[in-house]
Amino acid sequence: MQPKEKPADDAGKVWSGRFSEPVAELVKRYTASVEFDKRLAGFDIAASLAHARMLHAIGVLTAKDLADIERGMNTILGRSAGKSSPGRSIWRMCI
Repeated sequence: MQPKEKPADDAGKVWSGRFSEPVAELVKRYTASVEFDKRLAGFDIAASLAHARMLHAIGVLTAKDLADIERGMNTILGRSAGKSSPGRSIWRMCI
């Protein structure tokens, strides 16, 4: 089975190895915000952590659930567990 040729305008894109059809304009517009979203990621994660801590405080999340969420969010931010200063983000389109 021969691999299908990719459209030239989509070469090198994250999805370019998965589909043989050209990417719809709607999808291109939707994913165009990724660069902007990267700047908001830290704020979004901070809000998610605050929400998880509130859910733990009212008994919805267990201490283990909260610790798992905090560890995961800190991994996404590129922080070591327990450190308060942000490290390098591990932002990648494939995640």
